[in-house]
Parts: sequence; C-alpha cells; structure tokens
Amino acid sequence: MTKNYEVNDADQEAIGIMIAINLKLGWHVDNSMLVALSPAYWEYQYVPQAELLLVPTGASHGRVRLDVMGACREARCDAIILSAGQTSDGARQTYATVIRWSSNGARWHGPHLPWLSASGDQLWLTPDPRALAADEPAFSLDLLGLSDTAAPYTDALDQDRGLTAARAFIDQALGG
Repeated sequence: MTKNYEVNDADQEAIGIMIAINLKLGWHVDNSMLVALSPAYWEYQYVPQAELLLVPTGASHGRVRLDVMGACREARCDAIILSAGQTSDGARQTYATVIRWSSNGARWHGPHLPWLSASGDQLWLTPDPRALAADEPAFSLDLLGLSDTAAPYTDALDQDRGLTAARAFIDQALGG
C-alpha cells in the first residue's frame, strides 16, 4: 500500500529549496531507479551522478529519520534531508541533515546550513554554529555529490557572509 501525501506550505518550500540546489549544482534527477525501492520512498528524489537521495520535507527531521535510513539502506547511497525554518529574526533559513551511508551503517550529521562562496559558484553545507553540530564536518557540494571537508570560511565574518549569501540565493529562487 502506498502512502497518500498532502503537500503543505512547508513541504512546498522544501521542494523549492531542493529544486534551487539542483539547478545551482547542475544535478539532474532520475527517479526511474526509485521504483526498485519500497513505495514509501518514491516521493524522494534521486541524483544519479551524485549517488544521492534528496528528501525535501516540511516535517521534523526526527519524524522522517527512520524512513530515510531505510531508503539509504535500500538504495545504498547518501541522502540530504532539506527543510525550511526561520532564523531568530524571522528570516527564511534552510536546514539540512546529511546522512552518509556505508555497509557498516549510516552516519548522521546536522543540522547544517547552506553556505555560498563569495563568487557564488560553490555551495557547502556547514554546521549550524548555534547547534551542537558545530564541531562536525562541512560538506562541499558539486556535480558529483558531497564531500566531507573543513569549513570553507576563514573567520566569523566570512562565515556570516556565506550564510547570508546562501539565504539570499534560496530566497531569490523561491521568489521571496
């Protein structure tokens, strides 16, 4: 039996964020392989060149955690859960949780925030400086997927500049 999903505003915003990131990175979604997975995972997006599942959600990451774990195990690939929230001053903020799959199990990282280079051509997911994840790796995103890396910023000012640039990029993509 397949799930019947109602798409709410938070889901729509998360889907818009996913599309913006896909376009920015040149990722092309190919969901033909998803039919080999359990029907519960068919609403996810698969990026074959990155061997990556993208999971846009308006639900809390805790609520989708078990589903995404199962999808990563079946697809044998990494995943990024994307959702929209707000900063303390009410600005839109994208949150990401990165799941690195291996045959030994899955490693969860997050919350992470998008960070955009000064040139605007490189995107990272960096640990949220206000969360317990601040000592986790950052992830550079490119056409071939995600790579564990050191944080791309040089200091707190550069960190803030890149986070602000990424928020502006997402806002522009979502028309807001």
